[in-house]
Amino acid sequence: MKIQTYYSGIASKVFVGRLMNYLNKHYGVERVKSKPDIYFSSVWPGSPPKRAVRVHRVNGVYFDKSKAGARSMNKTIAKAISKARGVVYQSNYSRNMSKGILGVKKSGRIIYNGFDKSCYNGLKADKFGFSKMLVACAKWRPLKRPRSIVKGFLAAGLSDAVLVMIGGIKESQQIKHPQVKYIGSIPPADTYKYYLNCDGVIHISRLDACPNVVIEALTAGKPVLGNNVGGTPELIKDSGVIIEIDPPLKYKMFTMKNPDKVSSAKVAAGIHQMLNTTWNIDRQDLSMKHCAKQYYDYFSELLC
Repeated sequence: MKIQTYYSGIASKVFVGRLMNYLNKHYGVERVKSKPDIYFSSVWPGSPPKRAVRVHRVNGVYFDKSKAGARSMNKTIAKAISKARGVVYQSNYSRNMSKGILGVKKSGRIIYNGFDKSCYNGLKADKFGFSKMLVACAKWRPLKRPRSIVKGFLAAGLSDAVLVMIGGIKESQQIKHPQVKYIGSIPPADTYKYYLNCDGVIHISRLDACPNVVIEALTAGKPVLGNNVGGTPELIKDSGVIIEIDPPLKYKMFTMKNPDKVSSAKVAAGIHQMLNTTWNIDRQDLSMKHCAKQYYDYFSELLC
């Protein structure tokens, strides 16, 4: 099987790279730049070869009415889905948003992202001298709620804990505190040691389809504190704490207002619940082995 890929954005680049490496190693799939059997696009369609079987992986859709060009970009995504023989949605949320906002009718397959747990072998990270460490990681912007995370952590009043904020964030948006460590943007592989050695991960982004940080945390056996809408609670299930901070989704476009204003008390309560619970997390359903097999089986089915 020969596959040509096209993707947009760092998250898609990271996942598609992981997937293709696994498919090559375990299934003999060849990644090519021309004459593929499968043209596998993610987010945007790119320029698919005429004779290849087109498979489009849908992340999410543009839901914020105030975002410039949102409707035009949604039309591009809808067109990519309509022209593809196969469609992969990253979560039920992703499929429902595509149906509700884009009006697409293709059911496709729901395949969660996966992570190879062996990447954690031998990794260690100190906790900056504290007994507990919480981690949050994102390309920080209001949608990802960096200030709400920090305010909630500080409101929890944990004198023996540190919060590690991974990812670029403007200094003007940082809340300075001795127990909050901003370590900036680092390569994805360098984040793994923090997940493996932390006591919990916080991910309360307003709406995400299938965030890699949640996948990586859960496959490391770590609980996740997440919000109540989007793909995040769908992934967490009973492997973490869900806090009710967002209104129910109607699967329609809406105007997002002040996303980084969340109840600090609710975040703090969620942190306490997460740290005071004994967890036994083994999420084989989020392993790259499970994920890659689903992709390989789907690709094979489409080629028949």
